[in-house]
Amino acid sequence: MARSFIERARFKENLMGIIGIALIILVAIAVFFWVNGGEEKLYYKDVIVLKSDTPAHTVITEDMITTKKIEKSALIENVIVSSDQIVGKESVTFLPMNLQLSTMFFLDPGMVVGDGMYVFPLPQEWLYAMPQTLRRGDTVYFYPVAGEEAEAGTKVSTYVTSAKVAFVKDSSNKEVVDMSEERLDASGTATRIEIVIDDSIYKILKNGFDNGEKYIVTYQ
Repeated sequence: MARSFIERARFKENLMGIIGIALIILVAIAVFFWVNGGEEKLYYKDVIVLKSDTPAHTVITEDMITTKKIEKSALIENVIVSSDQIVGKESVTFLPMNLQLSTMFFLDPGMVVGDGMYVFPLPQEWLYAMPQTLRRGDTVYFYPVAGEEAEAGTKVSTYVTSAKVAFVKDSSNKEVVDMSEERLDASGTATRIEIVIDDSIYKILKNGFDNGEKYIVTYQ
């Protein structure tokens, strides 16, 4: 009986020793992880920045960018974290070096305003319908509808003009972007679009609306 009691005591003592050693090992692993980048991975994120001040209308190349660690709590909206998001794009405005970059700062080459072109927020009352899968960079075509056509929800066979989409935004003025490779998986509901136009395109769209037309928007 006494021997059984002693054996149980020794077993508990050995078990506590094993648990103690395991805890020491776990603490050592945690400290090693923390010292070797664990803190940075937990609180910081690598983002893309420019190596030098960059003027507006500059097409970004791989050699112009680098990465910088930014606290996750300080990240801006739509921050760029991959070179694929920026290389080949054109800057909309002057961008200082080491600044956090947003997708809103860049457009496809040729879409940045200049030479008589400008970004125009299409009034919602001009629109009859537009697809929810519309995204920045798409080319949109405007089909006028009026009267019986509008009531029937049909479009005429010929579009009156086309334009490049600068931004597609939701009701809170945030850009609608794809959340995956499928366009149906979006960050929000598209409620308005901004397009790159000149005065001739504006006049076509405005004259049509003034004459009682609205537009069905399609894209490719």
